[in-house]
Amino acid sequence: MTDDEVQEVLRHFHSIPEFGERSQHWSEELTQWFCRLVHAIHTRGLDLYNVGIRGQIRFGRKNRDAANGRSVAGYIGVTNDNVSISKNETWSGYEAGCKIEAIDSQPRFDLDERLVRKVENELKKRNCIRKDLRVERVGLWPDDYLKKAPEDGQEIESGSAETFLDHFLNTILHGPPGTGKTYATFRRCVEICDGTVSAKEKSEKEVSDRYHELVEEGRVEFVTFHQSYGYEEFVEGLRPQTRSTDTDGDGSAGFRLDSEDGVLKRIADRARSESAAANPHPYVLVIDEINRGNISKVFGEAITLVETDKRSGKPHEISVTLPYSGERFTLPANLYILGTMNTADRSIALLDTALRRRFDFVELAPDPKRLGTAEENSGIDLPAVLTAMNERLEWLL
Repeated sequence: MTDDEVQEVLRHFHSIPEFGERSQHWSEELTQWFCRLVHAIHTRGLDLYNVGIRGQIRFGRKNRDAANGRSVAGYIGVTNDNVSISKNETWSGYEAGCKIEAIDSQPRFDLDERLVRKVENELKKRNCIRKDLRVERVGLWPDDYLKKAPEDGQEIESGSAETFLDHFLNTILHGPPGTGKTYATFRRCVEICDGTVSAKEKSEKEVSDRYHELVEEGRVEFVTFHQSYGYEEFVEGLRPQTRSTDTDGDGSAGFRLDSEDGVLKRIADRARSESAAANPHPYVLVIDEINRGNISKVFGEAITLVETDKRSGKPHEISVTLPYSGERFTLPANLYILGTMNTADRSIALLDTALRRRFDFVELAPDPKRLGTAEENSGIDLPAVLTAMNERLEWLL
């Protein structure tokens, strides 16, 4: 890269805390490696952004108006004398059989000429990024998030298909206790159903009220997984029905076993009733504590149906025959599945592989800035302390 090209790339990163100060100490060679690396990521269509952590750049997919990245492929660490790159172990954004081999064999790599050349070549592989992550644009730079999103003057109907295209069909919000996963679930449901712009204009109480309205309308269902939760409650099962008279002519009353729909089948049927419309309303199934259930047991054959390209009306649509009712069943394209998990209970790495491959994981990390007023009472700059601790832990882990 020429000197002008290098300076143009570096300019995009000066909005990141301490980046300018740290990059001044780099050698010319290290600066070239960094610029070539981020240029390859940017050209591939992945976004580069920062979430307030000093010395860390994330790459993946993050919309301009989103508080968190919808998909984190990996991390670039920046110090005064070094730049490193590491993969996100849980990222499922590459097409089957595709990944960045150069950063796959160990947790973290320091940049050198050989590594950068490998990453450049591998990112040039055609269609290595999963279809639902591809966009018809190059990636966003960190300073792009400071700019106002482009407007085309077209008004979008609240709740129409265009308002929720930026949300994955299958998402899991994960993080330690107390990071606001429950409220984030409420807001995400409102964003999907009413549109991101509409949700941003609402206060916390308005979001909560609107969420409960959506539940009453039947557009949002909420369920909590636990160890005893099974396929019969989630998809369908047999339930005993009493009969007070001999309706079958067999001389007995007793009871019979009838097929009864589970929560997934109920909301899927409601969503399917609108899926043929020009602008179908989105529906959301919220699964709290998704990591506490036995995923294979609960989802059964439905784990195949949740994939984006296997939904009804998609090129690779798949339907299955349910075991109890004998009905053909598929999931509509306007049904979103939103899960939450507490990482203090169970690591993402221990989750069922089939689930990890089909869901996008969004981290809800602690925000030290919320402790800003604590300094007045304690005399300790708690945000600075917690930020420093988290940065050191990230490097060690």
